[in-house]
Amino acid sequence: MNKKLKKGFIQVIIVLVPTIILSIVCASNAFASSETLSCESKRLSLSDDNNLEYIFHSNVYPTIIKDDKKITYVYRSSDRKWEYYFQIVKETNEYFIGEEISVPENTLKSLIFFHKGSKFYERIFVNTFGVTLTNGNCR
Repeated sequence: MNKKLKKGFIQVIIVLVPTIILSIVCASNAFASSETLSCESKRLSLSDDNNLEYIFHSNVYPTIIKDDKKITYVYRSSDRKWEYYFQIVKETNEYFIGEEISVPENTLKSLIFFHKGSKFYERIFVNTFGVTLTNGNCR
């Protein structure tokens, strides 16, 4: 009887120990956490012909996905999917700033700035043809 009891006890330990360890790891948030936000945004651009007139573009409804190290910014416009990836270069309790990882040809700078409290974001895209500003609210 002692051998059967000992064998049963060992089998229970074999099952319980990995379960307990997995529970502790999950509870301690060891996996990268991510946040997904749906946004409504307005876009405007300043052309490069030096006339200081803004060109207003159609609204876009991007999705912003933020994890511990990067930001994914995705939207559809003109029957095309646009997807951009940003590396987080600065983050505080109030905001985070991302710089585009693989910028398209002719792009000088592409940044995203997100206010955590208000969930308001601003994106600036500067290329050799002009500047596009996008800002909006997320939920």
